[in-house]
Amino acid sequence: MNDLYTRRAVVAGMGVLGLGLLAGCSPARGLDFKYGKNMSNEILGRKFSLKDPQGNVRTLSSFYGSMPMVFFGFTQCPAVCPTALARAAQIRKLLRGRDRDLFQVVFITLDPERDTPEVLDAYVKA
Repeated sequence: MNDLYTRRAVVAGMGVLGLGLLAGCSPARGLDFKYGKNMSNEILGRKFSLKDPQGNVRTLSSFYGSMPMVFFGFTQCPAVCPTALARAAQIRKLLRGRDRDLFQVVFITLDPERDTPEVLDAYVKA
């Protein structure tokens, strides 16, 4: 008798849990963006401009015809950034001919106050 009661309780509990999960998956209620902006319908990244180490303004069309590898980092990064840049250099060495000429690493700093164009130029060349 006790086994039957336990089984019924487990089955009923699983049923309630399943209904709760299904109710949580309802598409009728959207996400609340309390601290941000819903950008799910936005087209991002088309109109940007960056300054290169020489001070020239670069846009997306500046990279037309090349194979840019975009990398976000900063010069004070202790381990991950130098490792990732070294891997990019290895990738470039593996490429041959025209592909090697078209491959371009685009380093975008996350610390523009410390990473001046001169500092970035020396960092990338090192």
